[in-house]
Amino acid sequence: MASVFNLNNDNHTLSYLNAYHCFGRSTTSVDTLIEASDVSRMHAVIQWHDKQWLIRDLSQNGTWINSQKLEKDNAHKLNVGDTVFFGSADAHGFRVQDAD
Repeated sequence: MASVFNLNNDNHTLSYLNAYHCFGRSTTSVDTLIEASDVSRMHAVIQWHDKQWLIRDLSQNGTWINSQKLEKDNAHKLNVGDTVFFGSADAHGFRVQDAD
């Protein structure tokens, strides 16, 4: 099962991904909550598609993969070890632990 590791959490939280997994600050609409003002309510989505994990930025403030800012609404393939940051290139980070 695919999972991401929270880089900003002292508890070293590991989150398992749903086939359609949303990140953001909306307490009622996301799978992984990020409580930060620079994170959109529905910031980004990771989804299983054609036997691979893809991420799409839905936000105003951006999503970064391995320090590269994603184009909004364009899918990007995720690989084990990739780092994902929401809102800025150095905050609210996750690392892809498993992509099965």
